[in-house]
Amino acid sequence: TVGAITATYDTEASAATEGGPTFGQPDFTVQTAKAFATISHETLQDRTDIVDELSSLFGEAKDTLEENQFTLGTGATVYPFGMFRTAAFTNQDTATNDTTAITDLTLVESVLPLRHRMNAAWFMSRSTQRQLEALDTTGYYFKRPGQYFAAGSAIPQNLATGNTGTQALGYPIWEVPSAVSTLTTDGAIIVVFGDPRNYVIVDRLGMSVEVIANMTNGATPSFPTMQRGVLCYWRNTARPINADGMRSLSVQ
Repeated sequence: TVGAITATYDTEASAATEGGPTFGQPDFTVQTAKAFATISHETLQDRTDIVDELSSLFGEAKDTLEENQFTLGTGATVYPFGMFRTAAFTNQDTATNDTTAITDLTLVESVLPLRHRMNAAWFMSRSTQRQLEALDTTGYYFKRPGQYFAAGSAIPQNLATGNTGTQALGYPIWEVPSAVSTLTTDGAIIVVFGDPRNYVIVDRLGMSVEVIANMTNGATPSFPTMQRGVLCYWRNTARPINADGMRSLSVQ
């Protein structure tokens, strides 16, 4: 990680002023996540494709777990530090107590440093986006690229990537299903805005699936149960690396 370089105007032939950035080297400990399923030998005989089917379900379970933890993870012990957790990024309260107004979006944009606005994006739940669209009575805030809609009708698309296909104040909106969507709850973080490069996800190996040939009943001595186990595992972690590079919007 690196901070900004400071530039100065100086008189002719004067010595340059040291303005070099501060360098940092964050450490990430990639942790293991697992999923496990048991299949009877009879099922394997009747459905020879069952392991492939389970692999798809394991992939879905991986996506679900990661989305939730990269959003709300505590950052303690083995868990990632979610981008919607308190202290993940510099916070901006709504202008009014226990209320979210559409103008709070411009407030968040205004406090994010310019250097982080060039690649900025919004992160929020679909419910939050729809509620904010309903507050956009002017039709000024939300749109799709190159298209303007009547007030409150930008309507997020259902895209597998998580991008909603819509923009707020000209910045793309990404859907975060686990994010809080209660716009009147004191202290609730409802939106994160900024350059997503300030939130780092480290993926170590990708996803592996292994079949355990014979499960046992765990007794002493153990006997086979005519079942096989399917173990799925992967390693990753995530956390913010620059709290000032994004802004969270929380209800005052």
